[in-house]
Amino acid sequence: MESGLVAFPVPPLTSQSNVTPTSPEYYNAYTYLGWRVAPGAQLITALSWDRSESLALSKDRFNPKVGLVWNVTETTTLRAAVVEGTKRPFAAAQTLEPTQVAGFNQIFDDISGTQAKRFGVAVDQRFGERWFAGLEASGRNLEVPVTNVDGTLARMERRDEQLYRGFVSGLVTRQVGLSVEYSFDDQRRIMDPGLDDNFPHRVTTQLVPIRATWFATNGIFVRTSFTFVDQLIETANSSGTLDRDRHRFGLTDLMLGYRWPGGRGIVSLEARNLFDRQFGFQDTDFSGIPRIPLFRPGQSLMLRVTFQY
Repeated sequence: MESGLVAFPVPPLTSQSNVTPTSPEYYNAYTYLGWRVAPGAQLITALSWDRSESLALSKDRFNPKVGLVWNVTETTTLRAAVVEGTKRPFAAAQTLEPTQVAGFNQIFDDISGTQAKRFGVAVDQRFGERWFAGLEASGRNLEVPVTNVDGTLARMERRDEQLYRGFVSGLVTRQVGLSVEYSFDDQRRIMDPGLDDNFPHRVTTQLVPIRATWFATNGIFVRTSFTFVDQLIETANSSGTLDRDRHRFGLTDLMLGYRWPGGRGIVSLEARNLFDRQFGFQDTDFSGIPRIPLFRPGQSLMLRVTFQY
């Protein structure tokens, strides 16, 4: 059983106003409880309270969360969750609150103040001692604050997201690992009548990453990956119809690393976009706000050293 609680004055169940605070503020309290409801089955119940005040929006909100992890057999696990949450400001992004419920992430790179509800189901399967597979389907319903140029609230915009994933990974031999994954991500805006802009209305992205890793007995390892990307972007034009822009490309990455004896650390050199592939990819938010890029055009080298104690 896990819990965390910070005492604050209890607000109404939910409220929202456009009162402008003198400076941005954010408060959070939460509690998480795990219940063993049957042999091999655990129920997670949680409740968080989020209060944020900014120039755009002031909001108090209780966010319930519930999840289930059921080990049906020694090799099969079913997971399900329904999670509500409020995107905290960037300055308060670091948190001690759990970032997932029953294996479903509840922290996303949304606009501050976004109210989200996520629901999903998944199955994880182990085949022998070397191979694993999984299937997952989830969705998110969002209410996103859209601001004016001066930072005040213009409107709340509804958005829907659907994500479907599947993977297979394991060891081909004791020294060679292989993984294949497929994901389909469908994001769309629900526009009110009479509202329009130059930003996409819908973005669907399909990813197929394939990774192979070779482990030497002396600690050296080599990993190569190829990711196929297929993205369709739909944007409204002046005639009221949708323009469709499609991008298809593949990226190759290569990593050379060394694992110190005893697991004391790892040093690796990674080359991303090895063949310097140029491509188009919708990485920004629907409102044009930049996000952490999933892919970067142009070659890049990264040296990483990790110490473990």
